[in-house]
Amino acid sequence: MAVGRQYTTYTSCDDPHDVEIFESLDLFDTRLDVPYPGRDVIASGAGPACALAFGSGKITGPDKAKLRVAALIPSATAFAYRSSPTSSFSSRSVLCVLYAADGTQITGSRIAKPAP
Repeated sequence: MAVGRQYTTYTSCDDPHDVEIFESLDLFDTRLDVPYPGRDVIASGAGPACALAFGSGKITGPDKAKLRVAALIPSATAFAYRSSPTSSFSSRSVLCVLYAADGTQITGSRIAKPAP
């Protein structure tokens, strides 16, 4: 991911994009009043969980070896926010993203299609 780029909430995978969200992990229930465990604590669980999902059969394509995975974790401010029940992601969600190792944009989804 190139420094200074940001992702939008929705882009068609048919259009060039920097990252693709391939997994959303809800590690902490937003209905519970729990303190922010800290960036390092969340990252220590989120990184391996995202790597596990990436390494599974969920991600496909001939360029998989040229892709990298990252975990986007909530800040303390986001963690404290109680998101709407209709939101796609909770304010405590960890988003697993993939991106091209060389920083170029990718086109098309790398998420495997379900069997018919």
